[in-house]
Amino acid sequence: MNVTAFLKKKKKSEEFASDILSKAFEKLESFKGKSSFSSWLYSITYNTVIDYLRKKKQLHYPNWNQENELPEIIDETDTEISEISYENLLQVFEKIHPEEKALLMMKYQDSLTVKEIAVSLSTSEDAIKMRLKRARTRVVYLYFKMFGPD
Repeated sequence: MNVTAFLKKKKKSEEFASDILSKAFEKLESFKGKSSFSSWLYSITYNTVIDYLRKKKQLHYPNWNQENELPEIIDETDTEISEISYENLLQVFEKIHPEEKALLMMKYQDSLTVKEIAVSLSTSEDAIKMRLKRARTRVVYLYFKMFGPD
């Protein structure tokens, strides 16, 4: 998981990387081998970053979500990936909730399986599938809201 993507500051990210490695070392005895080591390390990273953002009150949903605006369910397969601008997609990622961003990055950037994500976040595979679907729907909705269908 790229901590810098969440914290936006290189120095803070480097401090976090050090803290995360220290926590992992301290908790090494708790690693039971039921999942991969990387999934276990992901859970420590994820929880550390999310806890920090909560404490700093930087963990919030964007205004469109606070107003209970529900996105229209869009079939993501209707949009060809080649039509989506990477730069625009990065702007959309800045608007979604950090937990959704983390899930999408774990799945698509880091190529973790749903099972690995579920184990690292201590939740069911079905819950992860639903959260991923909702996150993808929000990304598509925001992308088209911000940049239009073309």
